[in-house]
Amino acid sequence: MGGFSLPASDGSANLKSDAYWNVSQIKDAPDLKEVAARIDEILDRSDVTADPQERREILKEFQLLTQEYQLKVWLWHAKGLTAISPQLRDYQLYNYDIVWLPKAWLKR
Repeated sequence: MGGFSLPASDGSANLKSDAYWNVSQIKDAPDLKEVAARIDEILDRSDVTADPQERREILKEFQLLTQEYQLKVWLWHAKGLTAISPQLRDYQLYNYDIVWLPKAWLKR
């Protein structure tokens, strides 16, 4: 089954419990096996329901379970890497990935 997949640049972030990119790793939590099964049932039903209003009603339970059990839903993940040379001076780093260089210089 496809499941409710959300695109990511390096694969798919998926809400299904057996998905590799399920950030909650719910399938590995013994005390959440019944919750994982119920979530999978809900997502399977929503996948085959064409009526938007009916899907909304089906997915309300998913939202409630996500809130009740404090599960994470991975919506987006940027693929990237920031590398900075030890010789780079006077740079600014924002959010650990955006480098601002207007006054930067290299120490040689």
